[in-house]
Parts: sequence; C-alpha cells; structure tokens
Amino acid sequence: MAVVSGGSERTVRAEEGGRETGFLRYSDGFRIDVLRADDEETAERLVRSVMASAAYEGAGEVSVHAVDPDGTVGKACRRLGFSASGGCPCCQREGTACLTMKFRDRYVLSLLGIDRPVFQKEDDGRFSAWRDGARPVEELRRFVESALDPSDPGFIPPEDRIAVFDMDGTILSENNPGDIEWAMYLRRVLFDPGYVPDDEQRDLAEEMIKVIRTGVKGPGFTQRKNRCNARAFKGMSVDEYRKYVSDFISEPSSTYEGASRRNLFYEPMMQLVRYLEESGFEVFVCSATEALSVRTTLAGTGIPPYRVIATEYSLTASGRGDIDAVNYVMRPYDRLIYTGEIVTVASGMNKVTKLAHGLGKRPVIAFGNGSGDYSMLTYVSSNPAHKGKCFMLIADDSERDYGSVERTASVRAHAEEEGWTIISMKDDFERIYDGCVRPRYKDIGELFDSGRKI
Repeated sequence: MAVVSGGSERTVRAEEGGRETGFLRYSDGFRIDVLRADDEETAERLVRSVMASAAYEGAGEVSVHAVDPDGTVGKACRRLGFSASGGCPCCQREGTACLTMKFRDRYVLSLLGIDRPVFQKEDDGRFSAWRDGARPVEELRRFVESALDPSDPGFIPPEDRIAVFDMDGTILSENNPGDIEWAMYLRRVLFDPGYVPDDEQRDLAEEMIKVIRTGVKGPGFTQRKNRCNARAFKGMSVDEYRKYVSDFISEPSSTYEGASRRNLFYEPMMQLVRYLEESGFEVFVCSATEALSVRTTLAGTGIPPYRVIATEYSLTASGRGDIDAVNYVMRPYDRLIYTGEIVTVASGMNKVTKLAHGLGKRPVIAFGNGSGDYSMLTYVSSNPAHKGKCFMLIADDSERDYGSVERTASVRAHAEEEGWTIISMKDDFERIYDGCVRPRYKDIGELFDSGRKI
C-alpha cells in the first residue's frame, strides 16, 4: 500500500498487479471520509493502516463516515470492532452510518500489538496459528504436562521452570530487512540526515546489504557489524536511544504490507510463549540484539524488561569525563549515555555465559533459529538437573515469507543431529503473522532495487 500526504489530508491506496483495488482518504483527527475497496479483506487492510498510524500518534479514535453498514466497507469495519456512532450530519442519510473505534478499547491494541499481551487468553484458540497435529506443539505439551505432574519422572519444581527464546528469527521476523538491529543500522547510516557515518560504517552498510541478499557473511563481518553498530549511537542518552528505537519500529514495515516493524511477531511462536507462561514457566528472551532495543521491541508482549538477556553497549554518566567509573559519584543532573563501545555480544557461547550469570540456573526449555543459538540449546539440552527440551525454528517458507530451504539446510541438519525438535514454518505454521500481514516482495533483495527508504 502507498500512503500519500497532502496538507491535512492523507490517502492510502491498495494495489495488486498494478491495478488499484482500494482507496482511502482521511483527515486530521483520523476521520475517514472516503473509503472504497474491491473486497472486505482490502477494506480491512486499508483501515488497519490508519488504525496503526492513529495508535502510534496517540489518537483517541478512528472514525469512518457515511458508509453502508451492511456493505463491503461496513462489514470490514465491524469485523475490526468499529461500532455505530451518532451526532454527525452524515449519519442522518438513509442507508448510511458513521462507525467509530475508541482506542481505550483493548481490542484495538490486540490488533496492533501496542502495549498489551500479544494474545488474548482463549483456551479454544490456544494453538490456532498451528496446523492440526503439529509435532512441535504436541512435544511441548507432553513435556510441560510431565513437568507439572509431581508423580511423573519428568516433574520439574516450580522454581526451575524456566524457558528461554531467542528473539530475531525465532519469535520476530528478521526480514526488516535483516533483524531489527540491522535494519536500524542501515537507516542510521544510509538515511538519517542527522548522522554522519565514518568510512568503516558506510562500507559495513554496503557489506550488510550483500549479506542480506546472499546469506553469506565474509570473514570478520560479525565483529565489524558489532563495532560499527555500537558506534552509530555513541553519545545518545538512554532515553534518546529508546525513543529512536520506538519511533523506528513503529513505522510501517518496508518489507511487509499490513504491519509496522513492531507488529511482525510470529503468531505461532508467541502462542507458545503464552502457553508456557500460563503453565507456570518463567519466559526469558536471550538475544544478540542490544538490550534496550530488545526491551523496547518486546514492550506489550507480556515479557517484562527484567527477563531480557541481551547484548550490552557501554554506558557512562554524561558528567564523568576521564574519572574512573569506580571513583565517580553520579550527579542528579547526569544522563546515562552510550560510549560507542561494546560490553558483551550475546551470541554463540556468550549466550550461555550471560544466562549462567543472569539466571544462576539452567533453563529447561529453549527455542532458537540459527547457529548463534547452538551453544544455548546445548546448554539447555544437557541440563544435569532436569532433562531439557529444545526446539529449532527453520525459516523454510518461501511462499508466505522470505524463507529458504537451501539457506536453512545446515541449521536443520545440525538440529537433527543434536536431537532437537524441528519447527518448520512451511509445514507447521497454519499462519505466520496476525491479520493480513504479507511480504511486500518475492525476494527481499528487491527492496534495495526499489529505492524504498529502509
């Protein structure tokens, strides 16, 4: 969909195969005065885009005016939770109505993924995003049922019921392009007019685009990426960085239609998060992405900030100067600012050491999606106190997402060799994302050819 702004009015168009399939115009106050669509699905996508903008800009409501309540648009709006409102002159026309969505209604938040748990608690639809009989779900349920039964040999005491998930590529799309951290780096270096990158950062951005296109990382790429990314936000305060991340992930996705970046959680995986929480497990996220960025991205998922273990960038007090941190006493007016240095990158073996330091015990369930998670899953599966259960998500769906059987072959082979349960996006997911989210391109490399801003 394309959004065009002009004065106090903005338009949104939906296209398919070069043909316009829907059109919407709204003005200040998120009042939709013109809305036409070929079908209910298109109408719903158009309205969702306005709802997302309104929610992210702190609006109190969205309204749709002078529509046939039983027509294509009216049905789509009512399915989204809009209700009839009175008081507008256009409401008095015969056969038309004005429909409104109040943003204090938690339902709209559940649609958009803002400041609320990702799922509603429903017993009947607990695993609705999974295909019937999906092996990973059945294996997890059997493990959990054993862990909760004091008479079962697999019983796990409540204090040891800990599960850990990787974030990018495991519960959240890493096609933004790349994971959230990569996408935000490309925005900062290539498109942020307020930032002047150095030569190494520019070169890294071009190298990163090649890696996204091919899936092949050259020698030393990860080290250069970590070094350049930390330096890209040097001098920002914690509050400034949090806002930068929040603003970035709240924008419409450049690689998917029908979603912002913060609303690209894999619905089946998040259903597992909720299932484990409801079953009495503490769920942690262990990510190679910077910690504050992870916490900001997870806001509203129900996973609290203190259950995030992630890469750390060095912080200091703004007034400290050259004084040793041990001897410096923070002043009330000091701000915490990023130094541009890295403390620890939570990837590979570092995930294990950070979990050991941060938790003081081994988790009993782990989920990952790549080689950076091998050590973490080994750590969990070899738990000497309780038999651990591990799952590896394979992004092999090239029809509904940007997956590839070829690129994930080595990860699948390693997981099978280790005896970890395979989760196939292609075979096990009934749907990948909530709502009408779909890839914008056939191949994610097309984004860079399109000239679209990341």
